[in-house]
Amino acid sequence: MSPPDPYEGPEKIQVFNEYVHFVSPETAELLHHRNVAFMYMEKYEFRVMGETEIYDKLSNSPHIDRLKEATGTTSFDVRISFLDSLTGIEHETVIAHTKNGIEVLKSSRPYPPH
Repeated sequence: MSPPDPYEGPEKIQVFNEYVHFVSPETAELLHHRNVAFMYMEKYEFRVMGETEIYDKLSNSPHIDRLKEATGTTSFDVRISFLDSLTGIEHETVIAHTKNGIEVLKSSRPYPPH
């Protein structure tokens, strides 16, 4: 699989968003919550600010299943992250295109990483 064209990312997010909204308006609402920041840096990054509940919902069924399906509509990976200010732990869920298909990978690590 060749890497995605970084110039297509901003245009393809519309297809991703439309798909998410079509299959789950609730998931789309969570992604566009005022405490979720979107960034495009060769992947679609959704940074949850101060809302553990939103991160937990997006990272688990049924929302993660809808996001995994939507990731199949684009060649870009998706990253959802949350920094727990009380513990200093950054949590992330990555929906990645791999040689085995689209996979969900979860991790937690101290922030800032050493």
